[in-house]
Amino acid sequence: MVAKMDTKMDTAMDTESTSPGDSAQQDSVKGQSACLRTKRLQVEHASDDNNDNADNKPEDVGAIKSESTAELQTPTVGGDTAQELSLRRDAINLKGIKEIGLGVSGYVYKCEFAYKENGTEHEYNLMKQCGTCSITPICRVMDGVGQETVCYGFLMELAVPFDFTKTPAEDRARVCKAMIDVVIRLHTEHGIVHGDVKPNNFLWAADGRLCLCDFDSSRRMDEDPAEWNGLYSVRYLSPNRGYPSIVRAPTADDDMYALAISMWELWTGTDALEHENMEDALAARKTVDISAIEDDDIRAHVKKALAAGGALV
Repeated sequence: MVAKMDTKMDTAMDTESTSPGDSAQQDSVKGQSACLRTKRLQVEHASDDNNDNADNKPEDVGAIKSESTAELQTPTVGGDTAQELSLRRDAINLKGIKEIGLGVSGYVYKCEFAYKENGTEHEYNLMKQCGTCSITPICRVMDGVGQETVCYGFLMELAVPFDFTKTPAEDRARVCKAMIDVVIRLHTEHGIVHGDVKPNNFLWAADGRLCLCDFDSSRRMDEDPAEWNGLYSVRYLSPNRGYPSIVRAPTADDDMYALAISMWELWTGTDALEHENMEDALAARKTVDISAIEDDDIRAHVKKALAAGGALV
């Protein structure tokens, strides 16, 4: 098992602004999202991107090609007979557009939307099942391989990144409670374990809610744990998961442990366990110093979650 690199760029976000209180940025994101909700996404037949003739190059660099001649319509998951729109992969031109994130399975680009290249069908389906706990998925990006239609990624709503180092001290308790709320609802209302809870995987959506992204490592609670093959971020692993000899499938308790580490980072403004050898720390069930959290209720919640994940607190 290869550990996922901890990166601060694995979100469907606009990295030019990181403050949830930035009203201008929120208005910008809302405007882009409204555009996505009302615009009919259409696509054109495949074009030769290697053709150097300027007349054959798309005018809209970094956007959905506007002249439409074809659409891919595919059924939704779970036996639903409703149809949903899917874009052909050749409808998206990545030349000259901004890379804004790196997830487990691929890069995230910013156009009029966030496009996760190589995002999987599994991740897209789970995001749809998560409701408001997830950043809003818009549609899949598909292409034909032989006789099959394969998912090569998906489009998402643009959002404002969650930066724990820029959360004002007076907002910490409120934001911590919002983080707790979204993870608990993910478990109790949708039956899904995220599997990679950390600050980088929280976003401020256009409607102002805090939500999650990067569901590459997620699983449904009713699935066989033996079938899970996701990756992980070592600093947020609970001791109960057995790293490094074996890394067990994530449980709700493991999500809550990772959330507790994330809340500690929010409260202290520093990266947890960054100077620790994580193999030794997890073997010793070592974790963060909860006395750094000044709020009694938040500290009690963090202590309980860390203990449930197997840490000595």
